[in-house]
Amino acid sequence: MKKTFARKLGAFVILMMCMLFAAAPAQTWAASNTYTTSKVTKTQKKKAYAAYKKLLSKSQIKVDKWYSVKSSDVYFNIGYINNDKMPDLFVFYGAGARNYANAMIYTYKNGKVKKIGTTGGDFLGYYKKTMVCQTTSRSDAYGNVGTYYEKANGKSNKGDLLKYTSLIKKGAEYKVGVGNYSYSKISKSSFNAKLRSLTKGKKLTRVKMLNNTAANRDAILK
Repeated sequence: MKKTFARKLGAFVILMMCMLFAAAPAQTWAASNTYTTSKVTKTQKKKAYAAYKKLLSKSQIKVDKWYSVKSSDVYFNIGYINNDKMPDLFVFYGAGARNYANAMIYTYKNGKVKKIGTTGGDFLGYYKKTMVCQTTSRSDAYGNVGTYYEKANGKSNKGDLLKYTSLIKKGAEYKVGVGNYSYSKISKSSFNAKLRSLTKGKKLTRVKMLNNTAANRDAILK
């Protein structure tokens, strides 16, 4: 009889535990230094802007492990190139930067500034939330200008956009490739279809290049 009572008691306890778990509300959590694609708090944005200011206030800004530029020689602004609500930082460098400039693009995630990519040609604009930039480059001895559409996937090339998927329009010639050296010709219709796929049909967003001064940093990054 004791065994029967023990079995019944055990079954009752298990039943009660199941009922308690079933009644408990679902819970979600997020690390304090991360953000979701749906919302970025004012505190998170403030931290990002403070980190961007710190980067822009350095005497030199690193382009790669071999090359740095003076912070006084760069231009900057913010935009939204990747698929979240956190503003991204665009830093432009190169001779005559207001007309022709390469762009280094950074985002803020997990409490740190991270480089998304560096364009390999003169920056013309980007397509919001697609990771796609449009650039131009005087790439041959005759000064012919090709228009490049560069998509970074953030995985294999340590931040060099041109080592990712690229589409090129040069005169009546259309090409697709990965990197700046290996391309194959494609038809105009195929090019346009791939471009729509890359840009998700969005219009090009221009970025005004602002002088990297304390006044401009305070005005934009606030």
